[in-house]
Amino acid sequence: MRIALRHDLDIIQTGPEMYLLSSPSTQQRFELGLTERLLLQLIKGGHSKGEILKQYQISTGNRLPPRQLSEFCNELWLNGLLDTPPPQPVESKERLRTSPPPAPLSFHDSGAGTNLFFDFFAVVAGFLISPLWIFPVLLLAVMATAAALNEFWLYYAHIRFLAAHWTVPLMPVVFALKVVFVDCPRGLILGLACRVHGGRIRGFRFGLL
Repeated sequence: MRIALRHDLDIIQTGPEMYLLSSPSTQQRFELGLTERLLLQLIKGGHSKGEILKQYQISTGNRLPPRQLSEFCNELWLNGLLDTPPPQPVESKERLRTSPPPAPLSFHDSGAGTNLFFDFFAVVAGFLISPLWIFPVLLLAVMATAAALNEFWLYYAHIRFLAAHWTVPLMPVVFALKVVFVDCPRGLILGLACRVHGGRIRGFRFGLL
């Protein structure tokens, strides 16, 4: 039995190893990696399950377990992306997502906008995660530590003065400073590194801790 992918689907490359599967008719968007992109290309060619497994092994040199292909086809069918049912009974969506072990080749549409933002951010600021930055960052850290130790008592006096005359509650101020100077830079750098190295981001948010 041959597996047929819908003909109105578009696959757009969004990064070095990332793709976006979009459906103009339903406005759905799904993120894909290289493995999913290759499988979709084979499925779009109208091959049978055995032919897909054979062509996948020829293209990658790796053997794909039939169960993983079946689970991936189930995901396609449950999201309305196949014209024909997969070559085995399809479980309900809730059961499929909770059955152990989960499908290793599943994909989702959550975080597509977030990943697109970090793809553009990688073009502008991708150089920030270069290993060459280790040396200037270490140098700045050493200089900052030396300055703090050298002027410790001066800073201590300023802190005591502010603590004695401060009238604003400290908790909102500390939280705001944490978000601006800790959470935001850390989240941006982690997201940037994730996308540059081919990872996916499901969401971008700030936490209280």
